[in-house]
Amino acid sequence: MNHLAANHTQRKKHGHYGLTLRQLRAAWGIVIGRSQREALLMAGYSATTARCPGILIRTSWGLREAIRVLQELRDEYIRNPPKRRKYVRRPTAKNVLAYCVPEDRDAWGNGFVQKLYRDEVAAKKIPQGLLNHCSQCGGRLEGRDHWCPKCQRVEA
Repeated sequence: MNHLAANHTQRKKHGHYGLTLRQLRAAWGIVIGRSQREALLMAGYSATTARCPGILIRTSWGLREAIRVLQELRDEYIRNPPKRRKYVRRPTAKNVLAYCVPEDRDAWGNGFVQKLYRDEVAAKKIPQGLLNHCSQCGGRLEGRDHWCPKCQRVEA
């Protein structure tokens, strides 16, 4: 199925206008092995956008789709490189592997990817003890005073 032209009127109604040339250029740079920052700058994105490329991947369906399409056309998929200093593409590969998933292909918004990111951030907080739960009702505690909005009490 050609996802570049399929269902154009439905995608337009829901905010997906297809892939732009800038998204394709950025995806091409990422797929051929450049760092995300370098690929985005060469594609014409601003330096501010290129500084935080993870946000762009999470919020731009077109960029994620362009990366998926180019990987399929080249029949080369980005792999997760080992943890070594000389691999500057590790963050790029981690973002692509985490957010350019096939389940997102037919999505009408970024909700799926945003939920994936929120769950990832919450999972990172668990070992640090930052996700505290109320001892009485099990709800999440908020703020520095560890306030529980469900049972309206302060945990000590």
